[in-house]
Amino acid sequence: MMLPKNHYGLQFFAQYNLPAQSVELFMTQDHGHYIPLPITMQTRENDGSMVEPLLRLKEIEAQGLFDALWKAGLRPSDKANVDDVVTAKDEIVVAKDEHIADLRRIAFSEKKHYEIAGDLSTFMKGKK
Repeated sequence: MMLPKNHYGLQFFAQYNLPAQSVELFMTQDHGHYIPLPITMQTRENDGSMVEPLLRLKEIEAQGLFDALWKAGLRPSDKANVDDVVTAKDEIVVAKDEHIADLRRIAFSEKKHYEIAGDLSTFMKGKK
């Protein structure tokens, strides 16, 4: 089976196995120089400690995995989850933009002092 060449560090290929009603996932690294071994599960005590992830992907590699699953016919099961991710990323971008604008206002402001809003006398009561 030939995996598509792309610029990702990890390359994925997924195919739907109709008789088994399963998705088969293949992965290589560095254009086929490295291939993963099958995963082995083992029993462990649930002591609440953190475990290492099964797989750690760069965002572009995760996108390659998603693209391969999409080509194999898989789609998100819940559209709300897709909307949540898009909304979360949009909110982060907006928050960063607002923060940068605030920093620019502070850095390039000609006003050299800043006023404290509110009446400090009510704050200072009982602080003797």
